[in-house]
Amino acid sequence: MVNQRRTYTAARRSRASLIVLIVLALLLMIAAIVLAASLPDEIDLPDETMPVLAQPVLDTGYEVDQLQAQNTWPHGEGAVRLTNNQLTYLNIQGQEIFSGQAELTAPFCVQAGDYLLAADRDGHNYVMIDKNRVLYSGNLAGRIVGAAVREDGWLALIEDQTDGHGIVRVYEPVTGLKLFDCYFPESGYVLNVAFSPNEDVFDVALINTDGSSVQPVYKRYGLDGKELGQLMPEDATIMPMLAYDSFSQITAAGQNFITGMDYNNDQPVYVKNFSEIRTMADYDDGLLLLANERQGDKWSLYLKTELDNWSDGYEAGEDITLPAIRGNRLAIGSGTRIKVFDLKKREWLLDQNLAVEIVRVGFATDDALTVVTQDGVHRLSLSQMEE
Repeated sequence: MVNQRRTYTAARRSRASLIVLIVLALLLMIAAIVLAASLPDEIDLPDETMPVLAQPVLDTGYEVDQLQAQNTWPHGEGAVRLTNNQLTYLNIQGQEIFSGQAELTAPFCVQAGDYLLAADRDGHNYVMIDKNRVLYSGNLAGRIVGAAVREDGWLALIEDQTDGHGIVRVYEPVTGLKLFDCYFPESGYVLNVAFSPNEDVFDVALINTDGSSVQPVYKRYGLDGKELGQLMPEDATIMPMLAYDSFSQITAAGQNFITGMDYNNDQPVYVKNFSEIRTMADYDDGLLLLANERQGDKWSLYLKTELDNWSDGYEAGEDITLPAIRGNRLAIGSGTRIKVFDLKKREWLLDQNLAVEIVRVGFATDDALTVVTQDGVHRLSLSQMEE
């Protein structure tokens, strides 16, 4: 009797242990499932073929408030601050290098090379500086609605008259002496003007409103003021953005359409459609666009060179600044993130969160950026980045 009870008790213990093991196994399975669900779908392991980049450091800078940030532009190794009545050029420590009077209610800036033009949008006043001093200033009777600066200091201002007919006024480098005016009595509103980086010419985009329909017109001039060519595309799409490449004489872009054109040919060299185009620029090897292919998509970077067609998009972000370009590098702000792209290798070199909204970006040197944020002006060293 005693042996039977012991055998029965041992059997019950064995069953209990088995039940405990089964329950434990189920709990482990459930835990594994929960853990797997909490992990990302893919774990990105380091790509040994790509360099591991050290995170650049914000070396130095100075504080600004949000209003000052909106009126600050990177320039050279410092930054230009504009107020209602003064332009001040500061070094990266916030110390004044030079200043000058500038009556600008709604300022905008155009830069090229060592030169920066500050002008009053829809106002009358303008100021030109380099990295060392105020070069000259002036005012127009009509409203300033646009401008272009060439890398050697040539300036073109678009003046809008009360009758709606625009004038392009061209000024000599350094002195600011007015050389000549371009009038368009048969046409209407001047949309844009741009200097070619490859030739001693400039181009004007305008709209002819004197006829029964709106007609885009493009005119080319030499630096002596002589008209060299005219284009009147059959397509009535308004394309105010102008840039240059080696495979067409001029490229124009609008809200969602880009075309390469030649003054010796009525037919476009190429055309391309996007859902929306943010901006266009030329660089050493070709053209670049910030655009998207579907409404609501994030902005992406598209490249075109003489050797190939438009590239696939390289995602840049949602709320982006205008890009800064130097050599083979492009820098751009996207919300709180600063990004640097290698235009030759076609890859992002940097994507860093600064934890504060970025307003503008500029190259201080080949290996450093000036970054204007809502709370300060900062120097970001890129010397640790590998190419």
